Amino acid sequence: MALVAGEFYPHVTRYDYPERFSPDPTHAPAIAARAQEMGREVWRLIERECAPSPFVLGDRFSVADIYLAALSRWNKGAQWMPAECPRVEALVRAVSTRPRIAPVWRKHVQG
Repeated sequence: MALVAGEFYPHVTRYDYPERFSPDPTHAPAIAARAQEMGREVWRLIERECAPSPFVLGDRFSVADIYLAALSRWNKGAQWMPAECPRVEALVRAVSTRPRIAPVWRKHVQG
């Protein structure tokens, strides 16, 4: 959770508000693109090193799983994650289909 908060969140900010990171507005597209690339590197690290199976703590479900699942949808993660980070995507499916989470997930994440 600390890794995602410390390393992924800053890329989200640069992706969502690239105009804040250069006085030249023409830099915004490049800043957003680079932020997205760097954010994806964080997810690749999680995929490789945390290796959720199906959850971060193996068979034990935790709040970390909910947190990772929700944040994995940011910065167009829903389009990119399935092919690039299959373990994280499996974690997302495991979290989003839990009976108490599924209705909330459908309403707020899948929209």
